[in-house]
Amino acid sequence: MRVVVDANIVAAALVRPKGWTASELSRQDVEWYAPEPLFAELEEHTEEFAALAGCAPAAFRRRVTRLTGLRVVKQESLVRAADHPLVRRAEMVDPDDAVYMAAVVAVGADHLWTRDRRLLAAFPGLAVRVVPLVTS
Repeated sequence: MRVVVDANIVAAALVRPKGWTASELSRQDVEWYAPEPLFAELEEHTEEFAALAGCAPAAFRRRVTRLTGLRVVKQESLVRAADHPLVRRAEMVDPDDAVYMAAVVAVGADHLWTRDRRLLAAFPGLAVRVVPLVTS
């Protein structure tokens, strides 16, 4: 199963590396993806996230570099997906989060893991709060 994660999911895992979200991101039955711009967003909010995590900004940046389980969806792939109907619909729902739907389209993901209520409402089944277990 392929799952794209949004910035809130990744930030939650980085702020609480021993928490439930971080544990879920370590699942081996899922291929995890994040759009390249997510990392710029994390950098932009490093001080805020570091404060929430109770660590120095440098320590938070080290946590980001340890996110080896996330596959990066490059900007070129996101641009190629921009005209897809799902991405256009996501732009109407929330222009700032359309990049996550572009990543879903680019990698052929099964789900977008998000806590964004607008995306969850607009894309039921595709946008999910909890990543389902894979059963054989």
